Amino acid sequence: MKFILASVLNNIRLISFQIKIRSITNTFKNKILIQITNTYYVPFMDFMFLTKNINKIKEANAVLRNYGIKLTAAPLHIEKIEIQDDHVENVALYAAKNAYKKLKRAFVVEDDGLFIPALKNFPGPYTAFALKTIGIEGVLKLMEKVSNREAYFLSAVVLQISGNFFLFTKKVDGTISLTQKGSSGFGFDPIFIPLGFNITYAEMNLEQKSQISHRAGAFRQMAYFLNNYYKKFK
Repeated sequence: MKFILASVLNNIRLISFQIKIRSITNTFKNKILIQITNTYYVPFMDFMFLTKNINKIKEANAVLRNYGIKLTAAPLHIEKIEIQDDHVENVALYAAKNAYKKLKRAFVVEDDGLFIPALKNFPGPYTAFALKTIGIEGVLKLMEKVSNREAYFLSAVVLQISGNFFLFTKKVDGTISLTQKGSSGFGFDPIFIPLGFNITYAEMNLEQKSQISHRAGAFRQMAYFLNNYYKKFK
């Protein structure tokens, strides 16, 4: 698949080029799925982030600032509408397409989930709901007599530019700890130990987590895309 990227002068610049959809690098093995309909316009590297979670904004900006990109919170009246779906990618895409009806400037949406195979991938795309209802202790209780504690986090980031939607995903494997550990982070961070580490996300500071987390990985792919297929043409 090929596409043309274009922007105007001053706040936007005209650019025309072609690329093929492929894996971004050997480091990021998740393919970037790109949905393109027409020629479109790309503003400078400042995007709104449709979330009310300040921690997500901080984590994303900890990664993106290294690429000359900044995210700011979207207006409060622009709500992220979520559907019930077994795939976080579909949840993020639906939210982005719905928000585009009200917010015409460039923005990003992110959705993620904690998947535990021993629990039939619960809570998965219902992670936020599970956190509000049974909480961390509830998940630990479900895992009390479970020997297979493998789990993974999956993040789906959608970048919207002039009605075109770009999907970036990143998966991080790990395990569920026996108890809560750490006071940093948010959500299920206190019980997720990423593969290759012996500490949870919540035991890491922001800089450490932003190097390895699923969300950081998805946003890093977005930054790579913007810098390599847009920014160098400024």
